[in-house]
Amino acid sequence: FYGAKNLKKITVENCLAIGEKAFANCEKLDDIGLELGSGFMSFGSDVFENTAFTNDLSNYDLDGVLYHNNHLIASLPEYDREYYAIKEGTNVVAGGAFDWDSLEEVYIPSDVFNMSVNPFYRCANLKNFDVGNTGIFTTDAYGVLKQGNILVSYPNGRFLTCYVFNQVNEVASYAFYGSPVRNFYIPTDVVLRDYALGGDTVTDIHY
Repeated sequence: FYGAKNLKKITVENCLAIGEKAFANCEKLDDIGLELGSGFMSFGSDVFENTAFTNDLSNYDLDGVLYHNNHLIASLPEYDREYYAIKEGTNVVAGGAFDWDSLEEVYIPSDVFNMSVNPFYRCANLKNFDVGNTGIFTTDAYGVLKQGNILVSYPNGRFLTCYVFNQVNEVASYAFYGSPVRNFYIPTDVVLRDYALGGDTVTDIHY
């Protein structure tokens, strides 16, 4: 539906995934119905970029963050900050949702069950994920965010040139995008999603 000029309303129910830029540049789209169940697997990056829905500033909360039906969709760059706590009750965080250069730490509540496309790859100074002691998210010794055996996000504000994968089956889209990591040691059975290692900045991959 990318660029559908006359699309004004959509309803998405019980689907498994919404692809990157699926409804981007649908400039009249302002009526969004999202009911994503627990089986939902992937909310791509910039799904609603440049739509009436995301361009309407009244849809954002006082922190400059756009929520819809317990889904965190996007943030406004001008509300940049060092710390942000995702609202309790949030279930899904969209890929690339945060566009804050100054963000250093983010709190992820236990209600979140899906961040399968890295929401934080635009956050150049992010150093820490606060995941508490509940929920399905953890961090490793390098501060890397994991959802079970899926590596979701490398905190781009931590300087590390080499990363060795351990207890990981899958690397999410954009997980290392924008990171300083250039060398990777990856088991051959690990699944790499789109731009998982950051594109053309990688210098060495060892299997």
